[in-house]
Amino acid sequence: MPRDAFDRFSEQLKAEKADGFVALGGGSAIGLAKAVAASTKLPYIAVVTTLSGSEMSPRSSMSVMPASRSRLASVPPTPSMNVSVTTCSSTP
Repeated sequence: MPRDAFDRFSEQLKAEKADGFVALGGGSAIGLAKAVAASTKLPYIAVVTTLSGSEMSPRSSMSVMPASRSRLASVPPTPSMNVSVTTCSSTP
């Protein structure tokens, strides 16, 4: 994830005095949300558009800081219809 995207998003949340945010997208968007949530301590809701498991993983692509899990993740049923329960539940 580009560092400037992280910086711009963090600054915008601070300027707006946000008390939380919603992340919409796939792995990159959710990864950005996790990193920003970890650094700002803000809760967020993940609305995922791909079945990557990133929304529930505590890891972030920015290795210099801890990540954060979303408080709620909404996964559309279509991408997961052909994936077994075992596979979904074992995604890190």
